[in-house]
Formats: sequence, structure tokens, C-alpha cells
Amino acid sequence: MAFTGITQEQLDAACAQGAERQKAALMATSVRFLADTDSLELAAGGITILIPRSMISEFADLSPTQMERVGLSVLADAIAVDGYDVQVSVAGLIADVIPQQAIARAMARVGGSATSPKKSAAARENGKKGGRPKSRGTSGHGLAANG
Repeated sequence: MAFTGITQEQLDAACAQGAERQKAALMATSVRFLADTDSLELAAGGITILIPRSMISEFADLSPTQMERVGLSVLADAIAVDGYDVQVSVAGLIADVIPQQAIARAMARVGGSATSPKKSAAARENGKKGGRPKSRGTSGHGLAANG
């Protein structure tokens, strides 16, 4: 089967899809090795974190001199050391060094505070009626009252 090329419409659709993926990806803005603390300084998503090199198994065998050649991949979604054939995903590294429970709590907090016009309107209507009704049939301890 011969390649017949792609249409401008297909190219535009692929570019739009790539742009959306890039917006959603966690990309670093900078990375550098700090020899005095044997750690990486990683800036991504508006924050900067220090990650001890001992927490990055892929770089454990490299010398501090080799680590001086650390940099970002072309897409800025991975960390690499020039001359060393390994790339470490920025998103994967952050997920590895931040406890999963902390991430889950943060995501739940953000999700729980989400508002929408529909949710705001419902809250206003409930407020006009005196707010959320008190629950019935429970004691003060959250257990059902025995009848």
C-alpha cells in the first residue's frame, strides 16, 4: 500500500490534538544539578522543587561531574543527562517523590471546591429556603436512633 500523503485538514486536526496534549502535559521550565546538595532543582508548573539525587535511581551511577550535563528533553517533559542514554519523565519523577496520598488529598480538595453556575444557583436557592435541612433520625453521634 503506497503512502498517499495527508490532507491539510488532517494536518490541522493533528496539530490541534498535539497542542491540547501539550497543554495537559506537565512540562519543566528548567532543571539543574546542585552539587553542594547532590540534588536536582526542577521548575515545572509554576513551582520549583529540590529532589535529592538519591531518590532518582536512574541517575544513581552517575558522578557529580556527569550530572552537571543535566538538561531537558526537546519537549521539556523529561530530564536527561548528555551522553547518558536515559530519560526520566518529569511527571513520573514528581509522582515518585511526592507521596501518593498527598497528591490524592490535594486533588480531592480541588475537586471538592469546584463550582459551576448550576451549583452556585442551587446553593442560592437552598439558602433562600433556610439552608440545608437538619438530618432526621440520627442521634448526635451520627448513628441511627433506636425507635
